[in-house]
Amino acid sequence: MVFAVTMSTISSCNYTVSDIVTQDFFKRFKPAASDRSTLLFGRGTTLSGLAGIATALWMANATMGAIWDLAILVTNLIGIVTLGLLTRRTHQTGTLIGFVFGMALV
Repeated sequence: MVFAVTMSTISSCNYTVSDIVTQDFFKRFKPAASDRSTLLFGRGTTLSGLAGIATALWMANATMGAIWDLAILVTNLIGIVTLGLLTRRTHQTGTLIGFVFGMALV
């Protein structure tokens, strides 16, 4: 069960990191980039999944307390990412609300 949850977390982290880097950085600095070059860049950033694999290996050897600490951190980040996905403009107060929302899920 824990392994399946870990694999799901790794998968979603890979997608999120790839999408954020591609949309927020690559598209900002190369707005005229073709769809093909954007896709290739996004696939390249998926290699950051190596960090996710390292995290999974760490979690396999970690104690349950460390896993819950990581779950709290990931949940807080999900609240902030959700805020960014659902709104066009955000500010410090909105980000704080996203952080509190993430904490409430734990």
